[in-house]
Amino acid sequence: MICIDQSNNDNFQIWNKVSNGTLKLADLQANGMPSQCTVPVLDTPVVALTLGGDADSAVEINWQDVTNAASYSVEQSTSEFSGWAIIASPTASFFEATGLTTLTGYYFRVKAIGEENSPYSVVKFITTE
Repeated sequence: MICIDQSNNDNFQIWNKVSNGTLKLADLQANGMPSQCTVPVLDTPVVALTLGGDADSAVEINWQDVTNAASYSVEQSTSEFSGWAIIASPTASFFEATGLTTLTGYYFRVKAIGEENSPYSVVKFITTE
């Protein structure tokens, strides 16, 4: 969150808080802090999600970085429509899912996490060897 205090014309103060759930726009306004705040919105979904790997029980998951993302939520399921579970929250745009059962189909999706979360990526499917 970025806030600029313009109460003293040339004396601008910038307040930057990394998204950790402890500071919200309403808190700033309630405490007399500047109201000229902007919240980086992650309205762009994760794109270019790819799955790969040659191991029997692991899948490499890669995607493009999302601007202003603090981390990502990687989710996995054996059904496209239910049973989604968060398996990792990496800060980089890749993750290796391990401990998978051989000859089993898995669905994966990813979303960016920030002060506002992005939409989910497209769902990708892979069967382990």
